[in-house]
Amino acid sequence: KEQQVNAPDPLVFRSQVRMARLSVAQGEIQDANAVYLTAMKLTPEQIQKDPELTIDMDDLAESYSAQSKGNKNWKSLLLHGLELRKKIDPRHPNVNESYRQLAAYSIGSGNLAEAEHYIRLAVDRQKSAESSAMVGRLISDRIVLLGICNAQNRWAESEKMTKEMLVQTAKYPTLNWCWPSLRCVLARCYSRRGQYDLSDAEYRSAMAIARKYSTSNSKFYDECEQGIKANSQQRQKSKGIGRTKKGL
Repeated sequence: KEQQVNAPDPLVFRSQVRMARLSVAQGEIQDANAVYLTAMKLTPEQIQKDPELTIDMDDLAESYSAQSKGNKNWKSLLLHGLELRKKIDPRHPNVNESYRQLAAYSIGSGNLAEAEHYIRLAVDRQKSAESSAMVGRLISDRIVLLGICNAQNRWAESEKMTKEMLVQTAKYPTLNWCWPSLRCVLARCYSRRGQYDLSDAEYRSAMAIARKYSTSNSKFYDECEQGIKANSQQRQKSKGIGRTKKGL
């Protein structure tokens, strides 16, 4: 059970939080630590009694996030921002943004396992998404997860997830921006399984959808054409192997 501490004077503590935000913004992280630790000892009830404090704490969290850019201690800073937002309210909408930032930085540092952990936390918090905007944000996060799976050659998992997203977005016309890239991923999954005809069909579907909605650039079409060409080469290679076996 969370131990309640005596709440500091609201006016004084709000001023301290604002000063801590300025310290973080100036790179003087240690100067803000005492205020951060005090904030983390408050109970949600104590925080919610002072709406202005919730705003100031969120501003402090944003300062930690902003300071993480190009900082070797990026993880510690982002975690500070995350914990402040969770302290304000576990359902705080910017908690997801903290998870996304942690995932992005983890990918940048080559730690895909940790990136997957954080982006899955963001995805799991959005299971009740219904509006087009909310589903779009969820799909963006799942695409990050999809990229991690692809980078690790987890093609069966990628195929399942891609099909789920195509079904999930089908009733939201404004989410057509994701359809070509998802079809392209599905094409790669089929190619990996040696289902070259299905793969070709998905590449062509991806290009047709992209043309219809003008959602892609020339590089995307080139990648699809290259995928179809690679499938053709793999077919020829498979036929050559088949003829060799018959000759034996």
